[in-house]
Amino acid sequence: MEGNTMVQNKPGGNAIFPCEYTNRKGSTAARSLIVYATTPINYKKMCECQSKPLAVSTFYYFFIEWYVSHYNKIRDSLAEKLFEHRQKDFTISPRLWETQFCLQTAYRLFLHYCFDKNFISIETAREEYNTFNSVLIPIIQAQNERINPAEEEKESQSVNYFKLIRELYKGNRFKLAPIKKEFDTEKHDGLIDKDLLCLRSDKLLAKIQKFFSTATLGDIKKALIEKNALKLDSENKNHKIGQKRFYGIKLDKLQ
Repeated sequence: MEGNTMVQNKPGGNAIFPCEYTNRKGSTAARSLIVYATTPINYKKMCECQSKPLAVSTFYYFFIEWYVSHYNKIRDSLAEKLFEHRQKDFTISPRLWETQFCLQTAYRLFLHYCFDKNFISIETAREEYNTFNSVLIPIIQAQNERINPAEEEKESQSVNYFKLIRELYKGNRFKLAPIKKEFDTEKHDGLIDKDLLCLRSDKLLAKIQKFFSTATLGDIKKALIEKNALKLDSENKNHKIGQKRFYGIKLDKLQ
């Protein structure tokens, strides 16, 4: 719209607006994704980028060349991933759910390209993807809250987080260190300590948010406590191994 006149131009794609935004609700918010740029611009690095104007176009040339040469494989993979994505339960707006899928898929393809070209290892690619999700998902959640906070809270309360954790454990979806001294926060989600499945809180949240993107640690902890499945110390804190805290989930409750 331009004033009271309907513009007849056909939309050509998504738009990025580098400006203030009025936090509207309903379908307007569902069609948008607000990303606050809070870090000051590093003008030294910006000058380095501006001094190489062909860097971005060169990247796109080789990326598109790679994409086209793998087109059938990528197409089939995207179709499979989209089908899996739409089978999952979600507690956010369907539009934002699709937005999340598109952004995750685009970044996954970029990392796949970097791996194929031997720029990064598979371990680095996985770490980068997890880091990307840890930034993206809170942004998606914040936008969803602008649509209908009350409805979102009502839906999140119906999620069975304990059941999902049990299914993930039985399906060997957690990366567990074989022994305590080999636990690495970069490589593992947790470890088995006696009668407990010990998971780092950030790794557990990331796993849960792949299925229920609006999940919070508070929701997860509450669900575990309700099932008497979470071991807490005398100070009501999470299980401690060495200098690190873990969500200590009782194994007998996961059987």
